[in-house]
Amino acid sequence: MTDHQYLDSMKSNALQTVPDLASGPGTDTDAVLQSLVGDFGNSPLSNGRRMRELIQLNSEQFRRSALTLLRGDFDRRGCRYLLTLLWTHDLLLPILSDERLPVGQALAAAQVAAEIDPQLHIRITRYLISTTLEQQTIDEKEATRLLQILGAINDSVSLQPFVRQMLLHPSPRIRSKLSLLIGRSQAGNKSLATLLSDSDARVRANAVEALWHNNNPQITQLVRAALDDGNNRVVGNAILGLYFAGDPLSISAALGLVSHVEPLFRATAAWAMGETGDPRFLTCLGRMLAGSVGQIRKAVFRAIGLIKKAAAARAAAPPLRVEVLNLATLPNGTTRVKAVVTVAMTASGRSQSEVLLPTAFVIEAEGIQVTDYSCSICGAERICLALAIPRSADLIEEDYLFLEQSVQSSLRGKRPSDQWAIARYSRDEPKPAHVVTLCGQDLGPNSNSLGDLEDDCGPARTSYTANSIALNRSGESRSQRFENDPSLAAALSGLITSAPAGIAAKHLVAVIPHPEFIASEVLDELVQVARKSRVSIHVLCVNPAPDYFQLCQATQGFYREMSSFEDLPEELEAICAGAAKHYQLDFAHPVEISNLTLDVNLAAAAGRTHWNRPDFLEESNGDEAV
Repeated sequence: MTDHQYLDSMKSNALQTVPDLASGPGTDTDAVLQSLVGDFGNSPLSNGRRMRELIQLNSEQFRRSALTLLRGDFDRRGCRYLLTLLWTHDLLLPILSDERLPVGQALAAAQVAAEIDPQLHIRITRYLISTTLEQQTIDEKEATRLLQILGAINDSVSLQPFVRQMLLHPSPRIRSKLSLLIGRSQAGNKSLATLLSDSDARVRANAVEALWHNNNPQITQLVRAALDDGNNRVVGNAILGLYFAGDPLSISAALGLVSHVEPLFRATAAWAMGETGDPRFLTCLGRMLAGSVGQIRKAVFRAIGLIKKAAAARAAAPPLRVEVLNLATLPNGTTRVKAVVTVAMTASGRSQSEVLLPTAFVIEAEGIQVTDYSCSICGAERICLALAIPRSADLIEEDYLFLEQSVQSSLRGKRPSDQWAIARYSRDEPKPAHVVTLCGQDLGPNSNSLGDLEDDCGPARTSYTANSIALNRSGESRSQRFENDPSLAAALSGLITSAPAGIAAKHLVAVIPHPEFIASEVLDELVQVARKSRVSIHVLCVNPAPDYFQLCQATQGFYREMSSFEDLPEELEAICAGAAKHYQLDFAHPVEISNLTLDVNLAAAAGRTHWNRPDFLEESNGDEAV
């Protein structure tokens, strides 16, 4: 009997076991194996014997059929026996590492196989180590798939000796997968600490490299410790690891390495700077180039080339819109500076929800680059935001069009859960310093200001809504009601007291195209009401307004002075976006800052802005934080 006749005979026997397949298509090894596995529970002895005969007849065909079967749903009992056969015939690892088998199915099969053979992880590690030590060629995809399976079926602690050996593997991709094994268990950090103190510098360097792009704070602390290593490659990998994690310490560490006494360390500094693609290092690299020779000079040239290439990629993309919304100087032993920054990611076609790492920011204050700073992201999943805008009767047609465009543009950034309100106010004629108009009444110096007026006529209350259509309608309303529109102060008071109580982040934005006088007593009460309701007041004005600046500072709001009303669309959009999410940069500076340049550099986009201290602003008292 020939092999083909024998196979046909076994197919016939299998189909007799499951007769409904005899008349169906595909009566080949795939169908036979599927029927045997599916019917395994009814006749385990005979089905098991036939499966053994199939694998002995043609193991390669059996492997292909098993791969097809494992890609779908399979009976667990029959699957266990199938995996046992594959394992005993050295066919399981090729199937598990085959990219045609979905990762989820491969992990499920590996879990079952680990129950059959508790030493599965040892056999996988021996296979991987043998390819490393014997310098055999192993496909990267195969190795990384096996590493992923290894991490899923075994605790990382028992794999530490294996991890150490695999860290010597020449493939960066394979080494990077080891971080998944290292940090899995509660003892993962201890394992990492052991590897980072290994006597072999290659192990230490590769262990650090394997942790690149791992933003776990505990991992970051271990990588920070590697900055003190005595090997230049370990230190260079640590700098890059911290940079990729967004740790600003990487910047000062790279700059500090330039003055190292050992040439290898200086060359490593240039290498690390180039790998970041960060243009802030160009000045330093230029100085290095002037006095470098040999290996260092070559590393510097390469770094400059990489940074310029990265800059060209950024320049090809639409620019990010970056705004410094506020800057406060806080004397605290040494002068501390807090800058509030918003970045409009949508300007470059990126998602506004994308979170920027601290290393994306490049700060230059008074012409001095800031390298020691911290960065935190501030925002809330849900906010309430109110706009107090002048009525159309108080604006020329051109300014009215800018205002409507600004409101509509800002509404596009509203999230579905946010509650917004829009209120229009009337412009009052300037009054003496002791008088202000609220709700149509004059307020004298002996009155209780807001309290008296609200008892008589109530504040200009406005409803908040999450309905964007309703907001569009209210924003498009061209109010002409001189007798009913509230004054600016009354509108602000009404919007504050109407703010929903269930939302923690509350913001009020006042657009003031003309000088609007409000008595200091009323401003003080607005501050008290806003603080009590936890509402931040932001002001957009055309003319210098020191009183409004103080109002913003006292309520932790943003003050923006525009050169003309044409700036309103971008300025209002920046403030509304900053209310939802902004970044706070904190750093020390030796002198008071009157101008600041801020760059934001991403892999494929960049943006720049300048901040100048308002002319009327005197030295801050230092009590209020941004």
